[in-house]
Amino acid sequence: MRQIFGDSFNDFLRQIGSEHSAEIQSVAKRRSLDTSIEAKYLEAVEEFLAEKASLGVEDGTTWQKICAAFRQFLRNMGLNIAYSDNDIQQLFRQSLRAVQKQSAQTI
Repeated sequence: MRQIFGDSFNDFLRQIGSEHSAEIQSVAKRRSLDTSIEAKYLEAVEEFLAEKASLGVEDGTTWQKICAAFRQFLRNMGLNIAYSDNDIQQLFRQSLRAVQKQSAQTI
């Protein structure tokens, strides 16, 4: 997603991170990410979103909040396009695949 939206995506990630801090810390621990470093914290939030999208998000309320925040982010960027929850989920799935591909290339 960062490749698509650039640094402005960080504001969205920070918002999601503040609303799901315990879950973000759990992801960071599993991935050995030091969340005291801003870039690693944002990476943990991206991983959290990618996991939620790839799992189909069992907690519908959490997913609805993520989708609402993402829609607001898009509106703030001037994109007034109607994205369904499924559209957003697919974007995050594609993001997960890109991150996994990039991680495999760096190993």
